[in-house]
Amino acid sequence: MKITKNFLFIVFGFCLGLLSPYWLKVVRGVDANVINACYNTKFGLLRLVTANQTCNNNETPISWNIQVPLFGGYLKDLSDNLFDEKYSASLSYHNFSGGIFTRSTFYRITIHKSDFSNANFSEAYFNATDFHGVDLTNADFTGATFEGENRWTNTICPDGTNSDDNDGTCQGHLTP
Repeated sequence: MKITKNFLFIVFGFCLGLLSPYWLKVVRGVDANVINACYNTKFGLLRLVTANQTCNNNETPISWNIQVPLFGGYLKDLSDNLFDEKYSASLSYHNFSGGIFTRSTFYRITIHKSDFSNANFSEAYFNATDFHGVDLTNADFTGATFEGENRWTNTICPDGTNSDDNDGTCQGHLTP
């Protein structure tokens, strides 16, 4: 059998087609100025990942460039997301000022020294969330639900008071 150039292109194209779903699932690039995530196409959830992690079969890999401050432009709305203990590092030591987290769920997560001033947490759900050194100045918690043991340590509450001066809580101080 004579192998023609057309035959090789067809085989190459077939192999490329078989491997492309795998390639599409790999979140590419290791760049400090790029945020990588996997978008769950069934439930509409966004899961932050490192550059070398892959997305699950029901997820689409996405990435975007950050702008400093983080919410200065591209990444503004993180509504309707689940943030659990896997995201503690992702939500710590960052500027989320003015971010939108409406209807998001924060479950068993620790957030260290991040700026959430003027952020919108309306109708968000918090359960066993640990705020440590977080700035929540003027944040909107309208309709937010707090269950379980939420901890507030040296956190600036939405009304500008410090949780340490409020018996270790921002409950009762969530209105700017």
